[in-house]
Amino acid sequence: MREYARLAPGFWLSPVGRKLRARGTNELLLAVYLLSAPSSNSLGLYYLPKQTVQHELGMTTEGASNALRWCIQTGFCDYDEAAEMVYVPAMAGLQIAPNLAPADKRVKWVQSQYEMLPENRFLSKFFDDYGVAFHLKNRRGTATEKGRGIEGASKDHRSKDVDVDVDVDVDVDVDVEKDGDGDGQGEGANGGAEPGAVNSTTGEAPLFLKAESGTETSTAKTSTGNPIDLTECGEAHGITPQLKETPEQFKKRLNAEWMRIECDRKRKPSSKGDHCG
Repeated sequence: MREYARLAPGFWLSPVGRKLRARGTNELLLAVYLLSAPSSNSLGLYYLPKQTVQHELGMTTEGASNALRWCIQTGFCDYDEAAEMVYVPAMAGLQIAPNLAPADKRVKWVQSQYEMLPENRFLSKFFDDYGVAFHLKNRRGTATEKGRGIEGASKDHRSKDVDVDVDVDVDVDVDVEKDGDGDGQGEGANGGAEPGAVNSTTGEAPLFLKAESGTETSTAKTSTGNPIDLTECGEAHGITPQLKETPEQFKKRLNAEWMRIECDRKRKPSSKGDHCG
């Protein structure tokens, strides 16, 4: 079991963090759990039966399935039903480093951990994500690795099995492992790059650390010409994404609801919609 795990503060305000928070407590709790689960590793690719999630988080089968499905749809993770393996793509860059110098002894450690992973459909994906950044060799996996998500999950239902305040206490002030031993965490010979920074393989920051952008939110202007964030306005009026709703469908519904609120505001200047503009 790892001694500690890193959770970037930017997670809570990132597009993925906002989506999970809007969905419900179970989904947000599961995301934090996947970063720090007792069976997790620094690669973010590990064996995790759904029964274990249910037991350790106190969720029902339906609650755990719905939470996992939503985390997958937001792009936070993916799950291999056959191998019972979960993959959190941004986790290795956050827990180990965005990239390693060729002489860093953690390169050998990461390679050994990768080689020891059981067969699953994310082996080639991990190599594609971190092969250059971690100087990996011997790409594993086959061309038959395909598909994503979980099969046979329960119907859309916002589970309320868990109602807790997530309070994460992450210890990042630890002794630096410069010799590459241990779990691969720490600064090492990489020069202490900031966890979660831009990945050298893709040139992008981890998904749940990316700043808000025009592709993640809908914006409009009120009758007075003031710009507003329709996503935040929607949250204020209880308008959140539905499980099977695509981002484009949600954006259209959000715009339609905003137009209705704006029309109501013109007729009734004291209506609730005023605080959005």
